Amino acid sequence: MKTILLAWIVLCISISEIQAQSVRSSACAYTLSGIIQYTNSGEPVEGALVFIQELNTYVLTDPDGTFRVDSLCAQNYNLHIDMLACSHKDTVVWMQENTFMRIGLTLVDKDGEITVESQHSQNQPEISSAEVLEKEELARLRGSSLGESLKYLPGVTALQTGPTIFKPVIQGMYGTRVLILNNGIRQEGQQWGNEHAPEVDPFIASKISVIKGVQSIRYGSDAIGGVVLLEPEALNTFRGTKALINLGGFSNNRAGVASGIVEHGFKKIPGLAVRLQGTVRKGGNTRTPDYWLKNTGFQEANFSAAAAYQGRRWGLETFYSQFNTTLGIFTGSHIGNVSDLITAINSGQPAVTSDFSYAIERPKQIVNHELWKNKVYYRLGQQTLVLEYARQFNKRQEYDSHKAYNPSLPDEPQLSFELTTHTVQAYVEHRISRRLRGTAGVMYINQANTYQGRYFIPNFASNAIGVYVTEAYKLSAKTKVEAGLRYDYKYLKSYYYENNVLQSPERKFQSPTANLGLLHEWSSHIETQVLLGTAFRAPNVNELYSDGVHHGAAAYEIGNPDLKPEKAVNAAFTLNYVFRKCFGYVHAYGYYFNNYIYLKPVFPPTLTIRGAFPTFEYTQVNATYGGLDISVNDSITEKIILSARYSMVSAYNRSQDEWLIYIPPTRLQLGMKYLLPAVGRIKKPYVSVDGILTAKKKNVPANADYMAPPAGYFLLQAEAGTYITLAKQEMLVTLTAQNILNTHYRDYLDRFRYYADAAGTNIILRLQIPLDFTKQ
Repeated sequence: MKTILLAWIVLCISISEIQAQSVRSSACAYTLSGIIQYTNSGEPVEGALVFIQELNTYVLTDPDGTFRVDSLCAQNYNLHIDMLACSHKDTVVWMQENTFMRIGLTLVDKDGEITVESQHSQNQPEISSAEVLEKEELARLRGSSLGESLKYLPGVTALQTGPTIFKPVIQGMYGTRVLILNNGIRQEGQQWGNEHAPEVDPFIASKISVIKGVQSIRYGSDAIGGVVLLEPEALNTFRGTKALINLGGFSNNRAGVASGIVEHGFKKIPGLAVRLQGTVRKGGNTRTPDYWLKNTGFQEANFSAAAAYQGRRWGLETFYSQFNTTLGIFTGSHIGNVSDLITAINSGQPAVTSDFSYAIERPKQIVNHELWKNKVYYRLGQQTLVLEYARQFNKRQEYDSHKAYNPSLPDEPQLSFELTTHTVQAYVEHRISRRLRGTAGVMYINQANTYQGRYFIPNFASNAIGVYVTEAYKLSAKTKVEAGLRYDYKYLKSYYYENNVLQSPERKFQSPTANLGLLHEWSSHIETQVLLGTAFRAPNVNELYSDGVHHGAAAYEIGNPDLKPEKAVNAAFTLNYVFRKCFGYVHAYGYYFNNYIYLKPVFPPTLTIRGAFPTFEYTQVNATYGGLDISVNDSITEKIILSARYSMVSAYNRSQDEWLIYIPPTRLQLGMKYLLPAVGRIKKPYVSVDGILTAKKKNVPANADYMAPPAGYFLLQAEAGTYITLAKQEMLVTLTAQNILNTHYRDYLDRFRYYADAAGTNIILRLQIPLDFTKQ
C-alpha cells in the first residue's frame, strides 16, 4: 500500500516536470481577459484591483469592468480581487489557452442583501459539508473562546467544564475525534483532556471553517467527527500597511479583551510582507442568576508573527505564535468527602459561593503553547510542490485545591506536563487535466511527553506516519466525484512505575482508510452531495494508562491498557439549495463504530487525600451514531431576514443494548434580523433577536450518571450593530445581550452541571476598527 502511494507521488512529480519542460519550450503568449460585475445588480465594476500573485503585479478594471493581462504561460495563476465596499475575492485560473473570465464581487449595500457564493479553500476537500465564520459574522463573536464561538453552528456544540472552558463538539463527537488546524498545522497540545480547551487564539484567524464528518484522508486518520480550520488572511504582498483593532467588554464576569494586528507589504521588496498580532483577555468570577461562581476568572496573553515571500514560481512562509492562559477552576467542584460530594450534587446551589473577584486561586491551570511553522512551495507547470515543518511545545501546570502541607515549600503545581511535537509534511497539488486534480503527500509526527508531580498519565514517545492521495474528477459540468486513500502507522511507547517496577509497554497501530464523494448540481437552485468514508483512531495514552485525579475535570479517571483501535464507517447526505433570497441545507449522517471508546461513570465516587471525586472509566463498545442538521435563511422582505437552525444526534451502545452517554441534546434556534436605513455616517445598521431551545436529553442509559440529565431550557438573546464611518475608516460596533431572561439552567454537556447553574445575563459590547493606510 505504501509503495503504491509513494509511487503515485513520484508519478505526479514526473508528470509535472514533463509539463514544465513543455511550458518552457513554448512562448508565454496566452491572454487572460475578463469582466468584473456586482453580483447584486450585474453592473460592471470600475477600478477593481486584480492582483496576479505569480507575476507580483496588478491591473485595474476599465469603466466597463473589463481587464486584460498578456504574455501568460501555461500554468496556474492566483488572482486576488479587491474593491471598496465589496468582499475580497480569490480565484485560480489555469492558462492553457486564451481565457475569458466573468467574476462577481459582492457589494454589501445599504439594504444588506445576502449573496451566497461557493468558495473552495486550499485546506478543504472538494466535496464536504462545511460551516464558515468570516467577516461580519466572525467579528460579532470576537472575544469568546474558540469552542464558545462555534457552539451555535448547526451540528456543532461545546463540551464545557464550567463557564470558561469550551471544547468543540461536531456531530456529537469531541476530543481527539475532532481535529483543529491552526494555520494549516494540526493543533497538538494536551488534547486528551475533556476540560483542556484548544490552546489557540481565534483572533489569529480571518476565517474559521467547520468541516463535518470523516475527513481522515487529508488531515489524519482520527478526524472522525470533523475538522476545525483556523485560516489567517493571506499576507498582502502587494500593498502598503493595514491594521485591525478589536475591543470587547463583557458584563457578566466583567471581562475585557483587546486584540490588534498590523501587516505591511514592502514596495521596495516586491513579494515580501510581514504581520504582527497580539491579544490580551481578562475576566473575573462568572455570575449565575443567583450567585457568583468562586474562582472562575481567567487571564490570557497571546501574540504571533508571520512573514512571507512570494516569487513567480516559489514562495516561503514562516509563522510563530504563543498562547498563554491562567484559568481558575470552580472551587465548588472540589469536595472534601464522599457525603459532601453527594450533598453537593443533590443540592440546587453549590456549597461554596463568593462575591465578585478577579483573583485566581487554587485550583487552577496555567497553560503555555508555542507553534513555529515553516512552509516552502514551488510551482512546476500545473503542479505545486509543498514542504512544511512545524514544532509545537505545550506546557500545562495543574494546581490542586491545597498546596503542599509544608508551608515553606514554593507554590508549585501538583502536576505538570510538557509535550513537544514535530510535524513534517510534503505533498504535491496536481492538475493532470482540466477535469482531474488532486493532492498526494506524506505526513510524519513525532511526540515526546514528560510529567512531574503526582501520576495521572505516563511519560511517552510516539511516532506516526501517514501516506495519502485524494483525487477529484469532473464527470460533467454538473457532476463531480472525489475519492481518497490513506494508510497510517503509529508507534507508542509509554513509561510508568507499577509496584516500584518500571514498565515500558509498546503499542503499534496501523490501518488503511478511504473515502468517496459524489456531488451533483441538479439545477441552479439545488445541489446534492453523498459521502462515504472509513476512519481509524488509535487509543490515546490517557485512555490506555490514566489513573488518578483529573484535576480540571474534578474527576477520578481510570484507563484500560487493553483498548483496541476504533474503526468506523460513515455515510452522509447533504442537500444545498438557493431560491432567490432563501438558501440553506439539510445534512443527514450516520456512523457505525467498532471498538468505540468513551468515558463511563462508575460508582461509588473515589475518596483521595485531595478529596472525593466522581469516578469514570474508559470503556470500549460497538456503537452507532445518527444525526440531522438543518439550516434555513430567508429574506422575506428587503429589510427582514429570518433564520432557523436545527440539530439532533443520537448514539446507541450495541454491545450493552442501551443508549450512549454524553451525546448532545436536540437544539432549535430561530432568529430574525431587521435591516435599518443608513443615516449619515451610520451604515448598514441592524437589530436581531434569537431564541434557542435546547431539549432535555432523553436517550440516555438508565441510572448511569451521577445526576440525571437536566431539564430543557430556552435562552433569548438580541443584538444591535452598525458600521460608523470616521476618517474614511468603517468601524463595526455591536451590542449583544445573552440570556436576556436570566434563565436558570444547566447544560447536559457541562461537566460542572453536577455542582452549579450556568451563567446568567451577559451584555457584550464589541468594537472593530480597520485601518488601511494604503487608501489614505
